[in-house]
Amino acid sequence: MRLLDKFVLRVFSIIVLALTVVLALIFFGIIPTSDVTQLLAKFSDMQEFTKAVVITGAVLVLFSLKGLFFQSKSKDLAKDGIILENNSGKLVLTKESLDCIITGVVNEVDGASIESSRTTLDKKIGLIVYLIISVDRDIMIKDVSKELQDKIKVAMKNTADLDVGEINIQVKKVSVKKQKKSPSPAPNKQQEDNSKVEEEEPKAEENVEN
Repeated sequence: MRLLDKFVLRVFSIIVLALTVVLALIFFGIIPTSDVTQLLAKFSDMQEFTKAVVITGAVLVLFSLKGLFFQSKSKDLAKDGIILENNSGKLVLTKESLDCIITGVVNEVDGASIESSRTTLDKKIGLIVYLIISVDRDIMIKDVSKELQDKIKVAMKNTADLDVGEINIQVKKVSVKKQKKSPSPAPNKQQEDNSKVEEEEPKAEENVEN
């Protein structure tokens, strides 16, 4: 429930409580009806009081219309995800769907790979993302983290209409890219011929001696 909805509800609650108490006092005779009539007649002659009543009534009418037909979309944390609620019904965004959004963003950033992610909802600051990543050694960790935070906020807003309050990133490890060993060059035909000649020379010498 948003701040405006809470304010409207509290205002109506206070007004209903006050009217209930006054009517109860009048009904049990604690406040004489004649005193109430005289008081209303006295204030009805004052222009400022009339303006205040009209303005107050108009504000209460707007509040009532807001509460009946224009309720804000509430966001609550369910067991399996986040519940988005409005007049038409409820929408549940599972934690798996939020993790897929986060994973997709991390995969788009060069030099970073995701290890795990977790999301929670705080009613004051909004969605909180906890992200564990691995990074390459030849990149600036601070720049990659800032890029991930900005892109995750945009993706969550555009895809799920969720405001991200915090993105806490933990770098688990810094990976080193393994360089591929270059294959040894294949011996050419000339080298093979030379090796054959060297092998035949000792055999020829042995035959001569015999």
